[in-house]
Formats: sequence, structure tokens, C-alpha cells
Amino acid sequence: MGTLSDRKLQPYQSFILITVVMIIFLSVQVGGIFIFKDNIYLYQVLCEVVGLAMPVLIFMLATKRVKENIHIRSVSGKNLITIISIIVLFIPVSMLLATLNMWVVENLFATTSGLEDILVIDNFNDYLKSILVMAVTPAICEEIAFRTAFMSGLERLGKTLCFFFVSLFFSLAHMIPEKLLSTFALSILLCYFLYRTGSVLSAMLGHFMNNFIAITITYASRNAPAEQESIELLKAYGLTEYGLSFIVWGALSILLLPLIIILLKKFRKNTEKTKITIVKETGMDGNTIAAFLPALTVFVTLVAIVIVSNVLTGY
Repeated sequence: MGTLSDRKLQPYQSFILITVVMIIFLSVQVGGIFIFKDNIYLYQVLCEVVGLAMPVLIFMLATKRVKENIHIRSVSGKNLITIISIIVLFIPVSMLLATLNMWVVENLFATTSGLEDILVIDNFNDYLKSILVMAVTPAICEEIAFRTAFMSGLERLGKTLCFFFVSLFFSLAHMIPEKLLSTFALSILLCYFLYRTGSVLSAMLGHFMNNFIAITITYASRNAPAEQESIELLKAYGLTEYGLSFIVWGALSILLLPLIIILLKKFRKNTEKTKITIVKETGMDGNTIAAFLPALTVFVTLVAIVIVSNVLTGY
């Protein structure tokens, strides 16, 4: 098939690929509702595996591009620990971004799904199933979808545009308007982990840890005070839910950012020999723009549909 570079997708091909994958993903979502309407766990696994991972893997196998488009190698224990530490420390920053994002959405559209996660975990068995379905499965399938052939092809645009476009579509694909900023920021980190270690396994680990922490927080807070009690407590101190969130997550972010920066510098030093060489080969030419705009339109339209649906249903 030619040189290694020839076997990597062109940027416009990457945009076409992720658009097709998203259409397949939505088709699986719609069809899966009728088949697994009574089992949310199987439904989620079906969407992730059949809708995201399989189309990309089948494409790479059919075109013999697996080796050249999946950056995979072993990652040292030291770097794995650093990745986990960065993700844990990044949680308050992510929550601050999510709160800001949610505040903007609510003020612009007078609707939001709230600060809580959609997961309802009533017991330990549900907690374990949620980890498998909402942490392990997405960490593998979503990384295959976004940080293999798609990201590999966009490397031709240079590191900055590559990270930006992968993260843009990654955040839009989640179709959660209130978490676009936090998901985008997480994706930038995951792209960086892959770039520095030369392995998608590092991105999978970071993705898993982020989701695992979110699920654990949801499980741990199941016995938190009722919503009305929380509102009365906030009023007693003259605070709103957003006000308290901004104060708490903002203060923690300020305290932890220096540690995150220190760990990132250490990580950078420890991965000098494993980093991927990304050389800008081209810019946003006519073909790339022609493929990018329809792709962006599809993803933005899906997010818009979610917002309109929330407005109409009063959420």
C-alpha cells in the first residue's frame, strides 16, 4: 500500500470517516431503543461497540490500515501513575468548566438537565455494572473511534489543529450541551497522553479514570440530602447552587492547577523518547474544508436537537 504516511488517512478522509461513524452510531442508538428498551446497560454497550468501535475497526481492517493508524505500545508504570494523578487532580477543573457551561446554557436557553449525572445507582451491583458499561466500554470504544484513524489522519494538519478537531468532535459527539467545555478539555488531555506516550492505551486509561471517578461520586452521593433540603441550606447561607459550585470548584482548581502543571512537566520529560512525531504536512485545503463543514453541521445539529428537545419538554 505504499509508505507508512500513504497508509494514513488524509484530513478530508478523516472528517468523512467520523461523519459516517456518527451516522451509524445514531442509527444503532435509534434501533437499539426498541430492542433493549428494558435494559439500559446492554443498550449502552450495543451503542458503543456496534455504533462506534466496530465501524472504525472494520474500516481499518478492510483498508489494511490498522498498524499505521492505531498508535499502540506499552506504557511505563511511572507514566501510568502520572496519567492517573493528572486525571484525579483535573476533576475540580472539569467540574468548574461544566458549571460554567451549564450556567451559560441555562441562561441562553432557559433549560438544563442539572448538575447531577443521569446515572441512578441504587446498590453496589448497579455500581459495578455502571463501571463496566459507563467507564470501561466507553474508554475502549470511544478512543478507538476518535483517537485512532480519525486522529492519525488529522496529524497531517499539525499538532494544534489535530488536537482541536479531535476534541471538538469528541465533545459534540457526547450530545450533552452542558458538558461541552469539560469534555473538550478532557479530550485535549487524552490527545496529549497519546501523543507523548505513543500509545492509545494511555488515552484509554485517562478516559476510564475520568468516568470511573464520575460514577464513584454518583454512587457515593446517593445518600446526599434531598434536593429541597439542599436548597434550604443554600438559602440559609445566601448562596445559589451555581454560586456554591463556582466557589468550591474554583478554589480547588486554583489550588490544584500548580500540581497539574508540575505533573505535566514531569510527564513531558519522561516521554521524550516515546512521543509521536507530528509534522504539519498540509493545511485546511479545499477538500478538507469541504469534508469538515458537513461533518461539523451534522454534529452541531445533533447538539441543537438535544437543546430544542430539552426546551420543549421543559427540562
